[in-house]
Formats: sequence, structure tokens, C-alpha cells
Amino acid sequence: MDHGRAHSCRLAVLAAGQAPCWTRLVLAGESTAEAWPVTNRREPFLPLFVGDFLGSTGEWSGEAQSLYLLLLAHQWAVGSLPVETEKLARLSRWDRRAFLKCWETVKVKFVERDGRLYNQRLEEHREHAASIHSKRTGAGKAGAEARWPKTGKTVGTTRSERLSAARALGTHTPTEWAAMQEACGHRCVMCQASAQDLIGESFCKDHVVPIYAGGSDAIGNIQPTCRNCNSKKGGDSTDYRPSGWQERLAKCLAKRLQNASHQSINQEEDSEAKASGASAPLPLAGKEPSASLDQALFSEGRKVFGQSCGGLLNQAIRAKGKPWLVQMIETCRPKDPEAARAYLKASMTEREQRADRFNTA
Repeated sequence: MDHGRAHSCRLAVLAAGQAPCWTRLVLAGESTAEAWPVTNRREPFLPLFVGDFLGSTGEWSGEAQSLYLLLLAHQWAVGSLPVETEKLARLSRWDRRAFLKCWETVKVKFVERDGRLYNQRLEEHREHAASIHSKRTGAGKAGAEARWPKTGKTVGTTRSERLSAARALGTHTPTEWAAMQEACGHRCVMCQASAQDLIGESFCKDHVVPIYAGGSDAIGNIQPTCRNCNSKKGGDSTDYRPSGWQERLAKCLAKRLQNASHQSINQEEDSEAKASGASAPLPLAGKEPSASLDQALFSEGRKVFGQSCGGLLNQAIRAKGKPWLVQMIETCRPKDPEAARAYLKASMTEREQRADRFNTA
């Protein structure tokens, strides 16, 4: 190789995953030269302090600077250099006579130890880089353990499996999720960002107790957060929802249930009016709120629990209250009426049922 072209040399260290690394010498205007098998380790980048390099080699020729930089790169990739000048000339792809001329200048930067040549400062940088890599690796593992602790409660190895396990403990409906956002003021419960401030104007469903730690997918374990807060939460299981969110959630659900019932009744009356040829009746907006709410509760309750469940609905209201019954209706909506009635009865304790029968008597 013509040593005068050493100014045009550049090094490319190619690494992909766990595959072995190669250092390739590429000449300007030529194809890639023969590859050097170097190492299967993923070394960090070669530190090059340009000011120090130029300051310590400022009186050298350009050929000597190029040779020095090439040997430094090879030592960084391999770990050391051979002491034989013939091997060094082959490594650098230099003509031996030209190499020996520049080597007299460059060799002062290397020391011999155990039959190999080393640049001492470069090895100090290697130790420093290894120390930084070790610290970052430890910090990454600690962060992963904090976010995904090995509590023994994690079910499954993938997110879909963990989500299936969480949904087996409890689920929520789109109506409940919309009501929860309304109960929290349509804001991120952690940073108080409004929906209008977010991309897409939508919140993330954050599980208070993470599903990898055994949390359920029920609405009681979900709070609205923005994407930034959700991604940095980690293993935090703090409930950031405002105080009294349960009461507000029940009211929001009741309001949505009332509106849905009004819409359903109006549609049925419109259909009947069209079938009979009569004009459509006025909407139910003029009715009293309490009467309308009771009517909506019993109407939706009969749809979910069956037409003959009026006494059971009255017991549930006296024992648990109307907001609780609203949540039960939404929870049992996907079930068939028989299973829904069994679930409702099981949710009311025997003690409460006895107390209800006593009060009725």
C-alpha cells in the first residue's frame, strides 16, 4: 500500500447484536479491504480527544499521525499490539520501509509488557469506559427490578397473559372508563394536564396496582394519566385520584345510565309511534330527576337481571344504595340474567339480606 494515501484511510467498526465485530480498513476510491476478525465483545466507542492528540503529535508528519491513529484503533479493538515490526506493518497495510521510517517517531507512545505493546493512556480510558458500562448496567437492572419486581404474583410472561389474568380478577366497561375520567375532572391525576393538552386528547389507563404485581382490570384499580406520567411511573402503586372519587364516579355512572335509559325509551317510543302512525311523544327530559333515576334503574336492572327481579333490586337499594346498584348493573351487563342475579345476590352479604328482611317486616 502506498503510505502517502494513509491520509485517506478511515476505520469502520461494525457490530450487530451478539455477532463478532470486525475492523475494516477502507481506502478512498477503493472497495472494502480484507476484514480483520477482532473480538466478539461490544466495546464502547474509541475516545479521541482531538486537542490532546494534535498537541502531542503537532511536530509529527501526516504519515506518522495517520499510523499512530490506526494503531490506537487496532489496540482498542483487539486489546494490544504485537512487538514485531513486520506484523505491525502488515496490520497497518504499510510498506515495510515506509513503516519503519514512521515507526521511529510513533513507537515512543507505546510500552512493551508481557511481549505485547500498549498505549498506557488508552488502557486507562478502557478501564474508565468499563467502569461506566458496569455502573449503567447495574442501574438498568435496578430500575427493571423496581418496575417489574419479582413478587411472585406475576402471572404469565407476556403482557397479554398478564392482562388476561388481571381481567379474570375484574373488568370495566367503556362507560365506566368515561365516568372515571369525568370523576377525575378530565385531567391527568399525576400532573393535572387536561385532555386538551394531550396528543390525541386521550388519557392512558393506569393501573394503580400494576397488573404484573397482581392488580385487576376493574375500574376501581384504574386512574387516568397522561402518557409521560404513565411511562415514568414504574412500580409506584400510589392512588393519585382525588378524594371522594368513588361518590363522583357513582354520580357520573348514574347520570350516564339515566341518559342511556332516556335515549333507549325515546327510541322505543319513536318506533312504536312510527308503527302506529302517531306523532312521536315528547322526550323524558321534563320528568323529575329522582323519579326518572328510579325508573332508569329499574328499567336497566330488569334488562340485566330479568323482568322478575323487582324485589331483589329493592333489597339492593336498601342494603347498598343506588350508586352501588348502578355499578353492579354495569358490571353484570355482559352476563346472562341468571348468572347476573346470582352475582348480585352473592355480592350482598347474608347479614345485609337478613337486615333488609327484618326492616321490611
